[in-house]
Amino acid sequence: MRQTDQLRKIVICDFAGIRLDMDYMLCIPSVHATYEQKEMIVDYSGGIRKISDQFPSDKAELVVKWVSLHKEEIQNNHSRINSWNEPPLMIEPLQL
Repeated sequence: MRQTDQLRKIVICDFAGIRLDMDYMLCIPSVHATYEQKEMIVDYSGGIRKISDQFPSDKAELVVKWVSLHKEEIQNNHSRINSWNEPPLMIEPLQL
């Protein structure tokens, strides 16, 4: 397994019971959010690409807000992994 493959699921933030990691290998780089075994995928612009039927709407709103607030940091992590093969940096959680 390549090192970049190992970096794909490193958690970059955790708040309100939501775990966030990155998938930069997709044609549209995205953030994956997991909450109680339900998942959603949000692109770096904050657009919801996919969401589990039972993902709570209030938690989905938090994820979209977090992505919009940290877009630059998420993109920097994308560059760290793809350009330098370095692990992503943790990003501050949403202040609730």
